[in-house]
Amino acid sequence: RGPSGAPNEFAQVPVPSTPWRLVFTVPEDTLFEPISRLSQTVPWVLLGGFALATAGLLVMLVRALEAKARSDAAARTDPLTQIANRRGGSEALDRMISDRRRYGTGLGVLLVDVDHFKAVNDRFGHAAGDRALKEVAGRVSECLRAGDEVARWGGEEFLVLLPHAGGPDVAAVAERVRRCVSSRPV
Repeated sequence: RGPSGAPNEFAQVPVPSTPWRLVFTVPEDTLFEPISRLSQTVPWVLLGGFALATAGLLVMLVRALEAKARSDAAARTDPLTQIANRRGGSEALDRMISDRRRYGTGLGVLLVDVDHFKAVNDRFGHAAGDRALKEVAGRVSECLRAGDEVARWGGEEFLVLLPHAGGPDVAAVAERVRRCVSSRPV
């Protein structure tokens, strides 16, 4: 610690995407010692180089982990509707089946198909069909409970997963989804 009682910092580097900072401190007697010989300077240069290299490696590691997380999320997300894609839906279904077996809870599964979707594409074009799919995906998502999941299963099909739901609950959610989607024109 210096005369004020605060540590003598040699280097300080923020760790990206975290609230952490990498701080290197030096004892006061070493920090203020006169440096007259090369043998006293070399360790400091090496320590500084090591500190910078370590900080650089930490930054690279954090960036690589962030890129992997973004890539993993993109691999499970439908780019059009921004809900889970078939892969993400399959993984969620596998997870929920495993939970159901393990804990004995219910599991409801709905397959929602948009009626006459081909006619929308044929009459108004694929851009309009894309907008309709986004709207339907949003409406289905809005009317689900917390913990329920929706995935785009096929062209105009959506898989809805209802953990901890049994017969009457599943029927009620199915009717709620039908009403949400058909309540107003797309």
